[in-house]
Amino acid sequence: MRPPRIELSALAILGLAFTACEKGGGDDPIVGDWKAVHIDVDRPTEADSYGYPDGYNLHIDDDLSGTFEEIFEFSGWEPEESELEVDASKAPTYRIEVEERGKTLECTLSGDRLDCGDYVFERD
Repeated sequence: MRPPRIELSALAILGLAFTACEKGGGDDPIVGDWKAVHIDVDRPTEADSYGYPDGYNLHIDDDLSGTFEEIFEFSGWEPEESELEVDASKAPTYRIEVEERGKTLECTLSGDRLDCGDYVFERD
């Protein structure tokens, strides 16, 4: 007697492939949207600040990639986005590489607060 055959549809197999083989974080607590609530970087005086970002956002996906967004309050200026990669190997300490800006952030996550030294983010 042969054991019963289990038939899986192609759709079921495809669904398993997309959910079971993700790279990186998945349930990592750093995944999500973050907004800078404190920025401690040298900025020019108010009169000279034209063209400098007024705020920053992070969006981190399940695969620990995402975007670093610079926000400008000037009319007509669109936010500038740069791709990022997160190294979560030493969580709750994270290394965030912002590729196009040549910026590396060393961050510590505590609850809904991500402290990256000069930048402090909270969940958005």
